[in-house]
Amino acid sequence: MFWSWLYLAVSVWGALFTLNALFPARRIPAFFIPSFFGSWLTAELAVHHMVWQLAATVVFGLLGAFGAWPGWVGLAISIVSWVGLGWLHLQGRRSARRIDAALADVVPEEDASERATRPVRLRQLVLPFLVRHPGVRRERNIEFARAGGKRLRLDVYRPEDDRPGRPAILQIHGGAWTIGDKREQGIPMLSHLAAHGWVGFNANYRLSPAATWPDHLVDVKRALAWIRTHADEYGVDPSFVAVTGGSAGGHLTAMAALTIGEAGLQPGFEAADTSV
Repeated sequence: MFWSWLYLAVSVWGALFTLNALFPARRIPAFFIPSFFGSWLTAELAVHHMVWQLAATVVFGLLGAFGAWPGWVGLAISIVSWVGLGWLHLQGRRSARRIDAALADVVPEEDASERATRPVRLRQLVLPFLVRHPGVRRERNIEFARAGGKRLRLDVYRPEDDRPGRPAILQIHGGAWTIGDKREQGIPMLSHLAAHGWVGFNANYRLSPAATWPDHLVDVKRALAWIRTHADEYGVDPSFVAVTGGSAGGHLTAMAALTIGEAGLQPGFEAADTSV
């Protein structure tokens, strides 16, 4: 009976993650942040969640969880959870097809077909957050500026060979301008781009409430100026520096693109080229 009740508890726990991914608690302030991260990880890793729930079902079945009614109730709950996870996975696949269709005019057909048939590495499936590519070097915690009494640092992702004239991209992390770090975001993308000939820079910036507007944007511009100053050192083509980011980083990305060369947002480096 113990294993039956324990399996029921585990099934309910897993189903709650699935339910939260399907219907996140956006309107309840106290639950917003845990609901956001829980739904994000469940939706992005729906197959992983299904696998661990299936594995738990097998283990509990071997322990005799289905010898009493709570175990069967837990199985019913798990099956409903698997249906929800399968739907989330299909939604993700549909989103990928929509993105491919939207980019059809700018992505060569041979590149799209190669991406569609490229096998996924087993290591990437087992460790989805540790995406490292062979042939990519990472240099961490390089100081690119000092501002407001803080040392601002960035990480560099680049190919092992030192061929010059590579395109560069600056990644700006999100976090509502108050949290977040370069160690947490953008790493799979930067590793992938570096494996295909880009040089990626993942930069930190000052955070609120200690920092106030436009400190965050000024720090992004400092990073852009630093990249161009050190372009030869990292094999970067200074005429091609892109910028990307998510959430608050997406906002700063847009602001960087809309305020190119504005002297008031470049104190002490007014003449620097911050175009993107």
